[in-house]
Amino acid sequence: MDRTATTRRSDANQKRQAETQLRDLFNTYACTENPAVREIINKNVIAAKTALRQEIQKNPGASVTVWTDGSYNAKANAGGVGIRIDNGARAMTFGRRVRAESSIDAEAYALAIGISVLLDTFPDAKVATIKYDCTALPVCAANVDAYADKGAPYTNLRSAFKRARRSGLSILFEHTKGHARDKNHNICDAVARHYSGIRVTPEEYAVIRPFVTIKTERRGSNVPNS
Repeated sequence: MDRTATTRRSDANQKRQAETQLRDLFNTYACTENPAVREIINKNVIAAKTALRQEIQKNPGASVTVWTDGSYNAKANAGGVGIRIDNGARAMTFGRRVRAESSIDAEAYALAIGISVLLDTFPDAKVATIKYDCTALPVCAANVDAYADKGAPYTNLRSAFKRARRSGLSILFEHTKGHARDKNHNICDAVARHYSGIRVTPEEYAVIRPFVTIKTERRGSNVPNS
């Protein structure tokens, strides 16, 4: 039997088992009020994230941090994303308008685009941390297939997850509180709002001006008066 094919099947089985265990863990946490059970789950999740942080610290030259945020403008029925990627030696911040029908769509687009650009731009990265602020996003790598029939951005996100897994990159996903003291995330938030057509403050615009396009500015409504 081909050893490569056997290895692939073994990896696929391990992936399915891990996804099942993660779903079981989430469902257990969601359906119990027992504080002892919740504490056990929390400790194990924290231990796993701590281990990955330690791996990142071992490879500072091969690690990248990505901040993502999405914004939805209900009046214009338009979405925007803001993304910042930094590996310590090089940083890039950018945004774009996306076809979203909700803030959840915009957040999913931001994650998908952030992961894809990370893989394209930093192919030598071994570990990455992705910081996002949406607690309402229902889709994750374990259940993204169930959302695929909705089309974009969920098909985009599924492709990004698959690319990340094939690349050998280890990604630590970390929720960050929106509008907190994370300067990089606040920049992404302002860029995302700008691209969705939501007016930003003059102070915010002064910060994001190098990262937004003239074409977007000429839409007018989202540019503060000087």
